[in-house]
Amino acid sequence: MVSMMDTNEEERIKGIALEVGSARFENENTRFTILDAPADKSYVPNMISGAAQADIGVLVISAHKGEFKTGYERDGQTREHVELAQTLGVSTLFVVVNKMEDPTVNSSKERYDEIESKMVPFLRKMVID
Repeated sequence: MVSMMDTNEEERIKGIALEVGSARFENENTRFTILDAPADKSYVPNMISGAAQADIGVLVISAHKGEFKTGYERDGQTREHVELAQTLGVSTLFVVVNKMEDPTVNSSKERYDEIESKMVPFLRKMVID
């Protein structure tokens, strides 16, 4: 899936962020800058540079069978990104569960509940530590 934040040709072909992308918008009171930092482990330095500029983060977790487990296991990318964001001073983290429509998930509430039951204690522990 191609994101509107994937601006260069290679990102559009691969369907993943390789560089930190940005978009801006504002309302009467606030100016917002959205940074799309890469999630792939090959691009962690780029993710760090994006997260270092952030006040708020959005952690996108794949519900696809196998992808969540891989990211959540010890030394997985999901865990690493949460730890890096906290270390870099990201004060608020929103968690989004993506790919619920995938055939391996089929929009299952049980799958969402499974992910939530693992992520909530982990995130709470990160806040306390």
